[in-house]
Amino acid sequence: MKSLLPSCAVAMLATLFSFGSEPKANAALPQSVVSEKTIVELVDKLAPASPDTALMERGIRVCASLWRPTDGSEEDFKKFVSTRYENTAEGKRRLHDHLSAAFEALAGCGNDLQIRLQRPTILDGDEPLEVDYILSGYNSQAHQTEDLFANKIAFITMLNFPFYTLAEKNEKGMEWSPLEWAYARMGDMFTDRADAAVYKASSEANAKAENYIASYNIMMGHLLTEDGERLFPEGMSLLSHWNLRDEIKADYADSKTGLKKQEMIFKVM
Repeated sequence: MKSLLPSCAVAMLATLFSFGSEPKANAALPQSVVSEKTIVELVDKLAPASPDTALMERGIRVCASLWRPTDGSEEDFKKFVSTRYENTAEGKRRLHDHLSAAFEALAGCGNDLQIRLQRPTILDGDEPLEVDYILSGYNSQAHQTEDLFANKIAFITMLNFPFYTLAEKNEKGMEWSPLEWAYARMGDMFTDRADAAVYKASSEANAKAENYIASYNIMMGHLLTEDGERLFPEGMSLLSHWNLRDEIKADYADSKTGLKKQEMIFKVM
């Protein structure tokens, strides 16, 4: 069971990948060069050695839907599928474990870097510089999906661990084993394909939204009651979302001044 956890965790972290929508192409990108005839030929060719023909065909069709001229010709697609499809249970399990570890590293390290770059604009400390706001919008993973399509890792993943819609998960999931669920969740890693510029713009917009929220700090240490009493520690400031939420929750345990603090927060907001 231990080896199943990374792919599930990574798939949950990678929220930019769709959970319940059908794999689809970006309208601005060239359409697939793979014909239905080629798909049928590949299915017929691989079916005799495949333990699950339906699953194998699903993987081929998902890959074909996102295969672009820049990925290679139709002959290149045939060669790719013929050489990259794992038709044994052991081979598929090993591929899953290796991809799982790789995706966990990519997602984890990328998230850690993003958090480090955003610290000056989120945490208390020196006044952020303009360069800090620019860096907080930088996303080292903006080109990651594009790169994983270019080096065919995305296609290897889709071919061997095809995507299931949310409706299909609800229908079939009750009968799946933990391993089958791990395979299905890995299929959520790649469900569409967009230009790197789209991911970059999305990252910058999210960073601006984060900075907007992070700048809303309530200076609790400056607040006084009508009779001049200071209820909060001098110099205390709270971010006007989760910090205030946590303070309000904590004040329920303060039998002496908790209610007064909550009333003050209510009046300020």
